[in-house]
Amino acid sequence: MAMMTQVTQWRVEPTKYLTFIEAANASKAIYESHGATVFVTNQVSGPDAGAVAVMLVFESSAAYGAALDSIQADSKWTEWVGKYMTSGIATVVSVSTFRAVPWIS
Repeated sequence: MAMMTQVTQWRVEPTKYLTFIEAANASKAIYESHGATVFVTNQVSGPDAGAVAVMLVFESSAAYGAALDSIQADSKWTEWVGKYMTSGIATVVSVSTFRAVPWIS
């Protein structure tokens, strides 16, 4: 089965980095409880330099789909969305999903 990765890039409001860090830590715990391995990185070059990327890595497309389904029923996720997605701490730059190419090791 091919690994799946979802990458969301965020442009953080300069005065709200501490709140963004709080939000990222909270979402990391939630996503991990649904089977994701989570990485948070800062883009250092390219057209979106300065953006923060949150990468969710899943073992397979089945695991990715199951996580997306189960997180919607998670009250912690609903609370997180209500607290952070309406606060104006960051703007989504892009969302991309990647599937590993299984025949290249």
